[in-house]
Amino acid sequence: MIRRLIGCVLAGVLLAGQGAFAGPPPLAPKVDLPATPLGSPNVHLLGTIPDSSSVGGRFVGKYFYTTAGGAVAPTTVGGLRIYDASVPEQPMLTGVVPLPHSENEDLDVSEARKIALISQDNASGNAPFGGRLYVIDIMNPSMPMLRGSVEYPASAGDAPDSSATSIGGKKKLGGPGHIANCILDCLYAYITGARYRGAVYVVSLKDITAPKIIGRIFSPAGVGNDLFKTGTVHDVDVDPYGNIWFTGSGGTAMYAPIAAADDYHALHPRLIAAISPRDNKKYDQFIHHNSLRLNRDTVLVTEEDWEQPQCGDSSNPVNKAVDQGEQGSFQAWHIDGSHLTPLGTWKTELGSYLDGGAAVTITCSSHWFTFNRYNIVAVGWYNQGVRFLDVSNPRRIREVGYWMGPMTMASAGLFVPFRPDIAYVPDYVRGLDIIRIDNAGQHAPTVRAPVRAEWFKGYRGVGFVPPARPDDTFGWACARPTGF
Repeated sequence: MIRRLIGCVLAGVLLAGQGAFAGPPPLAPKVDLPATPLGSPNVHLLGTIPDSSSVGGRFVGKYFYTTAGGAVAPTTVGGLRIYDASVPEQPMLTGVVPLPHSENEDLDVSEARKIALISQDNASGNAPFGGRLYVIDIMNPSMPMLRGSVEYPASAGDAPDSSATSIGGKKKLGGPGHIANCILDCLYAYITGARYRGAVYVVSLKDITAPKIIGRIFSPAGVGNDLFKTGTVHDVDVDPYGNIWFTGSGGTAMYAPIAAADDYHALHPRLIAAISPRDNKKYDQFIHHNSLRLNRDTVLVTEEDWEQPQCGDSSNPVNKAVDQGEQGSFQAWHIDGSHLTPLGTWKTELGSYLDGGAAVTITCSSHWFTFNRYNIVAVGWYNQGVRFLDVSNPRRIREVGYWMGPMTMASAGLFVPFRPDIAYVPDYVRGLDIIRIDNAGQHAPTVRAPVRAEWFKGYRGVGFVPPARPDDTFGWACARPTGF
């Protein structure tokens, strides 16, 4: 049952848009309204399903599949939820599979094979136990059933370790399990998250009752950088053309469609294009989080950056080459032969404060996103809510709407495929928010969101307490609810 939230919505401030490489805009207004939802005039909350620890999801037909934790059973038990979204304003829960599970933000589903994949991450970067892949039969969405599983190795390899707790001068680097992505319609799965050279593990799902690991792929997208030295691939996406995209600490890499449905080709995808090391140093300060292809010439990418203590203070000495501030940004890249070249970036209004050295206490970075047929993106931005961006001109990305609930920690913005004006927003704290943007965002003017006073250190009102803790592997890039 949807809980209606009734509150005052702050009108948006209509100002000039933030261009890809434009000069710094004036500071957005700071508001002292800690318990009040803030939204632009064209964005409306339709309802909230208070299912705590909602992480991500995927639409297939009229059904919405989502992962969540904390409501099926206490503390660490999460699992699969299936909603009938025929009436998207009022989705109805139809099926649940409780699992001892966390993460797997990018839930993947095969409509053809009627299976869903959920991946259990290992406990930490140096865990004694591995994660596990769960294969769920969704033939009947009202009665989903666990059909098979396979355990991942706890460690992907060794690294030198001079600490007193090392064993033989080495430490174990955590194995895979962060996300499971379907390849060839879930005939195979690519498993990300290993902390050893960005290894992606390949699982054969030819027999869903007995999945098996058949090998590893090493991608330039998993090369280590200044902050994520061991390297990792975070997500894999298959675009409408069949190309496979890897995103991670080494940036973004594009592969050709897999030519044949056999183990050899699944283990040896052909690299087509990748971000150069120079551009990766400039535009990927921690990890490229995930990607979606906008059209034949453009791919959209979110950049995660939680290492900066002030979410974007340009005085931080880690990476002086960055020109868009150090808040994790939303990015557009041109696909040009064997190269991916930057087109434009966008960050929230808070970056203007942070570039001046302001201190904040929240998580401010782009996360999961989708776009509708009008080239309007809905993207989760953690404590800064959900942002709607017009990417019709990827060189000049514009904000055309926003919504920030009290104590929000928005993980994703997921447009309903058959309702381009409605987006589901899984939130680590609030549950699942259902948001509508007028006219699906078409022809909307540029807006700038205010910033909350309680985001800043030294706030004397109702203190903003981050309602989550960093993931053991990816830190604030993939935060977990407190208690997980």
